Amino acid sequence: MVDIVVDPAAVANQGDRLGQGFDFAVGTTKYVFYLSDSFTLVYRKSLDEGQTYAAQVVVFAGGLEQVMKVSMWPDWATPGDTGSEIHWALLSRDPGGGATSSRQYRSLDTSDDSLTASVSVGTGGVATPANWAASMVSITKAVSGRLCIQGHVDAGAGDNWFVVSDDGGVIWTAAGVLNSPSDGVAVDKQILVPGTETDPDDVYSVYLDASAPHMSLKRYNTVANVWTETLFPAGGGSGTMIASSNAYFQYAASVRPSDGAILIPVLNEVGVATNDLNFFIATDGSTITSMSTPEANFGPSGNVAVNIEQVSGDIRLAFLRGGVFEATIIGMPM
Repeated sequence: MVDIVVDPAAVANQGDRLGQGFDFAVGTTKYVFYLSDSFTLVYRKSLDEGQTYAAQVVVFAGGLEQVMKVSMWPDWATPGDTGSEIHWALLSRDPGGGATSSRQYRSLDTSDDSLTASVSVGTGGVATPANWAASMVSITKAVSGRLCIQGHVDAGAGDNWFVVSDDGGVIWTAAGVLNSPSDGVAVDKQILVPGTETDPDDVYSVYLDASAPHMSLKRYNTVANVWTETLFPAGGGSGTMIASSNAYFQYAASVRPSDGAILIPVLNEVGVATNDLNFFIATDGSTITSMSTPEANFGPSGNVAVNIEQVSGDIRLAFLRGGVFEATIIGMPM
């Protein structure tokens, strides 16, 4: 395999600031999103399956506001959705004194590469302007078509939020805080996914409560406007997650198109030899099954990703792994 350089001058810390899913394939066409510098989110398009790429297209230019976190969701990742848009939520912040944070939504229609106007979904404070690692944002599209964004700034202690849009991202409405039931103030992580409930507006948050620490699945019940929570079963998901890894996503979540089930690989520790890679399947908002452990005690590891082949249904996992963590670490598919 030959390495293809998309951009030799892209900013560092891409993996820390971009959530899971920042490259998308539509047939032989490929879109890769990345930060060209700390203030600018761009994408490049390939028409030959990633062999060559066209020029950058800027989708967010923050000016004096640095990009903290980005989350993306394509229409086709929601079961039954035949749309062609890639949606993203972006959290940026002013690094200066008296800093504030901004929340933006925008989408790209891959049928004609048209971009919607950027829409503000709120502003907030930033207690520690340099601490972008302690912030979080996630976006998904419910089965009904409702767009949902959740996030927090500075470990979620005083600025956490959950907003929804029923008109394609033009108007956003607050729908309650994301971390209800109440959690601690450590650096929690969340991945929003569409729900499999009778109400097509319901969504789930695959949640790492770093202060507990434990993994849980939170369901947003639209009718009652409340969150309910189900802890992951023991064996890597509950009670054994470390609470100190701000920079690494220790888990991932992907929706199986055939039945809407959520597939969730979990690294129970980061950067240690006894690390286990565990695997869970959530079939609804309260049913989480622990599957066999794909890898046990396989050495220092970091981020993990899961991909479901849309035609065959084959499941593929990838993770960072190496002998000396953050020195010889490499990506390894399974």
